[in-house]
Amino acid sequence: MKFILIRHAETDWNVENRLQGHTDTEINENGKAQARALAEELVPLSIHRIISSDLKRAAQTADIVASFLGAPVHLDARLRECSFGSLDGITRQEAFEQYGILHYSEGSYNHRAFGGELQEDVIARHRTALDEYALRHPGETLLLVGHGTGFNTLLMELGYEGNLKRGQYRIIEY
Repeated sequence: MKFILIRHAETDWNVENRLQGHTDTEINENGKAQARALAEELVPLSIHRIISSDLKRAAQTADIVASFLGAPVHLDARLRECSFGSLDGITRQEAFEQYGILHYSEGSYNHRAFGGELQEDVIARHRTALDEYALRHPGETLLLVGHGTGFNTLLMELGYEGNLKRGQYRIIEY
């Protein structure tokens, strides 16, 4: 099974380096341009369907990409970003200064003390989704639209580099 992973396009909170988690932010004008540029790169990859996180920033990215690809979009809450709990809305710098919290790439993470998720929670829901898609859509190429912490955590769990950046795509065999 082939999956193509992309991160949602830019939001104002991305520009401000704020933790978004489950906060339902929208992409900005630059993000719309990013989504269109990425869609043009994806056209030759013969994508059958698009499955997106249900958060606005991912769904808006998926809709823009779908307008280029002509593929249907399905929303799935399992592809949501990691919940940072009460840390949502603060900058990464503030998270470090106030709580000693580093970005996930510095090691494993646990946001349970803030009402958020454990790294294992994020991996489990993403893997459950991939398992289901692989069974329901064998032989198809699916584009998954998600989030930085969620997808990069998943990529590392699957043995890939966890460095998927906005505007890039990653093809994985599952």
